[in-house]
Amino acid sequence: MNTVLIILLISVIIILLFLTRFSHQVQNLKKKVANEEALDEDEREKLIENFVHSNEFIYTGITFCFLAIVYLVYFYFRDTIYIGHIQEWLNIVIRWMHITFGIAWIGASFFFVFMENSLHKDPDKPELKGNLWMLHGGGFWFVEKYQVAPKQMPRGVHWFKYEAYFTWLTGFSLLFIVYYFNAKAMLIDPNIYDMPTWVGIVIGIGSLAVGYAIYHAMSLTPLLKKPMLFG
Repeated sequence: MNTVLIILLISVIIILLFLTRFSHQVQNLKKKVANEEALDEDEREKLIENFVHSNEFIYTGITFCFLAIVYLVYFYFRDTIYIGHIQEWLNIVIRWMHITFGIAWIGASFFFVFMENSLHKDPDKPELKGNLWMLHGGGFWFVEKYQVAPKQMPRGVHWFKYEAYFTWLTGFSLLFIVYYFNAKAMLIDPNIYDMPTWVGIVIGIGSLAVGYAIYHAMSLTPLLKKPMLFG
């Protein structure tokens, strides 16, 4: 059994590395297409949209690989004397990762709110929403915000998404570590209803999936244009 788990763990790690590498290749192809002058606008937008959808599937695969690694490590040590230490260390490490990524995400959000509220309109550049001079760390910084997007996408674009992505990923992993790995103690109350552990876990994950499906379906309706009702 341990040999099978080790083989599965190595396989998942290889898949994770492949997906990570493939994600970077898709990003590079998307930038290349955005700067390709031989393509017409509609064809370029269609290709970029396909790249975006491809990356969504890749990120989903990365998420499942990450959770699979956590699960395989747990099952490998589950029947050993080390399981208590493994659970404790998984809890501590993933929790601190979650806090660190969360701080980075919230900090970036506050920073962009500050920049948004401090933009200066340049009448000579109507395509811009504004610009801002800043001083930090002994250096001057100059940023510009476009109304929509530049006519030609630059090659080196930093996308502020990984802070939120890894905050969600570590948070979801923490949900498994704290509640689903200790379902008998943290998820199921036998005084109310004594159900098998796997049933409680399926109900927990299923409720999240159903909630997301309902939210996504509602976001595709005209209700999205009415924030008070949508909220």
